[in-house]
Amino acid sequence: APGKRDGIEPHEGLQVPVGGHGPARLREEEQQFLAHEVQFQVLIQSLEDILWVLVLIGVMINIHELGHYWAARIFDVKVEAFSFGFGPRLFGFRRGETDFRFSLIPFGGYVKMAGDHAADPNAVQDPRAVLAKPRWQRLIIAFAGPFMNIVLAVAVLTGAYMVRYPKLSPEDLDPVI
Repeated sequence: APGKRDGIEPHEGLQVPVGGHGPARLREEEQQFLAHEVQFQVLIQSLEDILWVLVLIGVMINIHELGHYWAARIFDVKVEAFSFGFGPRLFGFRRGETDFRFSLIPFGGYVKMAGDHAADPNAVQDPRAVLAKPRWQRLIIAFAGPFMNIVLAVAVLTGAYMVRYPKLSPEDLDPVI
């Protein structure tokens, strides 16, 4: 019969045994091994995709926090910490009065400004505290993060549209039947 070879019937790129013993049984075991290998590769690829999504979200969050940081620095608000991640500090460095740190849980980040909690008794007495600043400055500091997200989106889309992609003509496409 066409397509059959040694008791093996082709099926979507795989050789499926029709029956019997000996070489056909060995091929069946090989095919099961290959099927498990494909499943393992799909699992690894999925985990890699998830990792890259988390990395990209981390970059987006840190650019967002960078907006808050820059706005706070422009208005002379004391920035105590700029953290990539949450939880306990793993490592980092101090530049000026700001502790730049990498923390244990890398899914997020924050900017710790002096006097950013109303319950803090020094929140209003310290002239460099964020709550001691006029409302319009606090508003700019608050919206600087989302503004940086918009800048990031425009920059990424601008860069993507600057790349020349080959255009496909209808003759290049396979017909759909």
